[in-house]
Amino acid sequence: MDDKKIQIKEAVTSVSISFDPEPVMQLIRYLKDNVVYPAGETMEGQVTVGFTTHDNGTITEIHIIQSLSETTDAEALRVIKAYTQWPPRPTVEGRNPTSKHTIGINFTKEQNK
Repeated sequence: MDDKKIQIKEAVTSVSISFDPEPVMQLIRYLKDNVVYPAGETMEGQVTVGFTTHDNGTITEIHIIQSLSETTDAEALRVIKAYTQWPPRPTVEGRNPTSKHTIGINFTKEQNK
């Protein structure tokens, strides 16, 4: 499998990542189905989240890179922490392949309509 550098822009998310494209597409579908614009929130924009994936499919080191508001940050962290579908990767040349990822999650009032 060749690692590919891809950039995907959607209404809900923007992803720039080095990895097989299918896990990225699965993550985008998951985010589109699960991100909720927080009740009472008035700001619109993007929260940028960073995280690391490991060879066994676990996601760790989830953190906010660029904040929008307390409630949108909490929602962005919630959906990434709840995502458990990242596929395991085989060990490469005796090394555990960990990958660092950055994802922009867009928040608009229209999301709840």
